[in-house]
Amino acid sequence: MNLVKDFFKSRRIGFYLTVAAVILALVQLIVYAAAFSASDFIRYKHWSVILFSVFAMLFGLGLGLTRWTEPFAPLAVFVFELISFLMFAKYGYMYFSELFFAGVTAEAVSQMYYGYMASIVLYVLIWGVSIAAFFTHQSKKMKTGAEAV
Repeated sequence: MNLVKDFFKSRRIGFYLTVAAVILALVQLIVYAAAFSASDFIRYKHWSVILFSVFAMLFGLGLGLTRWTEPFAPLAVFVFELISFLMFAKYGYMYFSELFFAGVTAEAVSQMYYGYMASIVLYVLIWGVSIAAFFTHQSKKMKTGAEAV
């Protein structure tokens, strides 16, 4: 029990921002899976979007558990969510080309399917939170005997 207590006692805001990015990635994954299971939009759903979001969550949490790898946790979340977004855009390209055929207008944006809008907003939030986590400390520095003197 002391190990878990000491673990969370030694964490700083960067770790919690990384956890927030992972939670947002989970929400994005759930929205994507639910929204693109509808019969009209199932052709735009692809397994690679889901796979890279799962990688983002696993690597984000896994790398954040040790002091040696914790600086790379928010970077892993950012990179894998970026790849997931690129796959999302790749497999939704035909939808976007049909929607914005006459140009990008407020009317066309307002007609966008909620799954696309929610996913895009969540991707941007994930990137922002993971970038903020990258530039903040993940854990407190422990002083050794020589540094304490």
